[in-house]
Amino acid sequence: MREIKYIILHHSATDYQTNKEDIDGKLIGRTICDRAQGRWRTEYPDYKCDYHFIIGHTGEVFKAQPIEQPAWHCTNYQANLASIGICFLGNFEYIEMPTKQFNTGVKLIKTLMEKYNVPLANVLRHRDVVSDITHTSNSTECPAR
Repeated sequence: MREIKYIILHHSATDYQTNKEDIDGKLIGRTICDRAQGRWRTEYPDYKCDYHFIIGHTGEVFKAQPIEQPAWHCTNYQANLASIGICFLGNFEYIEMPTKQFNTGVKLIKTLMEKYNVPLANVLRHRDVVSDITHTSNSTECPAR
């Protein structure tokens, strides 16, 4: 089992659903994972998703990349190796996160913190992570406001 030091929070910067039938966001979550699989399939044939968990606006939690495997969710190689990535569906530059989604996220984060002994100081927004590309934090607005 890999050592988990961080929990890193993201937003999808997309609509929270693909269409009106995608009530809980499962289809948009699947699309996000399918794109990641296509990007990494050659190097990592078993790769599932850039996030370990995806949370829809109704509070539904979708398990994506197995926690035992790193997910390439931020532009810092070492942080990816030692973190769990959680993506909240939606673009929170433009909308406020629904209460159900927020509460589910808090519960999931608390559970993961306890299980992997991650201190609160190591629960980071994606923008807090120093990028291997720019060598600074704030290289993204993720997870928005």
